[in-house]
Amino acid sequence: MDARAAGLFAFAGWVACVGASHAQSAPAEADSRDELFVSEDQPLRSGAWSYRVLRSSGAWWCSIMDAPSMTYVVVVDNQSDETLDCSISLTTLKPTYVNDQFVNRKQVHQNTPVIAPHGRQAGVTLCTSDETFESATATCAIRPPPLPWNVPDGCSYSLVREATPDYPPSARRAAEQAPVYVSFSLAEHEGRPKEVAIASSSGYDRLDEAAMRQVKMMKMRTTCPGVHYRMRLWFSLDDYVRPVEPIVR
Repeated sequence: MDARAAGLFAFAGWVACVGASHAQSAPAEADSRDELFVSEDQPLRSGAWSYRVLRSSGAWWCSIMDAPSMTYVVVVDNQSDETLDCSISLTTLKPTYVNDQFVNRKQVHQNTPVIAPHGRQAGVTLCTSDETFESATATCAIRPPPLPWNVPDGCSYSLVREATPDYPPSARRAAEQAPVYVSFSLAEHEGRPKEVAIASSSGYDRLDEAAMRQVKMMKMRTTCPGVHYRMRLWFSLDDYVRPVEPIVR
């Protein structure tokens, strides 16, 4: 089933300690934190996905803070064979001084992660010192597969030399992870790719640019010079950068 599924929940009364909001990958230690909420499984055509909210006062997670802080994390668990496009939002109430009095103003923290099959990822992480956690939503849908790619019969390519993985630090800090499909041509029987372009975007500009840089540095061999091929690269926080996957047809 390709329909979107959503979940909504609300909490009030947890006063956290502020700082910046940012997204990171969910480490194994996340399971030892206080679990505030677990959504019901949202069925897909293969398996299901769900999300949960974790609370921690661990200073290591909020290393950007100068003072002790509390962290709220929304984690999406994808237990399906599908790649998911998700939209996650956290809403907090922040005390703000207006006209000689404090009022609570809503602060919305959002992220749109891409979750790999059978993967787990922190969609939003909030380190805070004075905001009250009010609510959060998570919505995920199956990412459409890339369009078919036509390669003449008998044509293929192979890697002669891979390039050093290029995973931008800013993308890792923001927990950006997703597959990228890169198209290219090989002008000679052996050499570096030409006409490198994005065939199917990751949804993140930084990952798309890194994927193209990596492919441009590779050396390949082909049986059919002049043919356009396609390659998939997985940017995964768990695996750093998964090995490239040649696509023959």
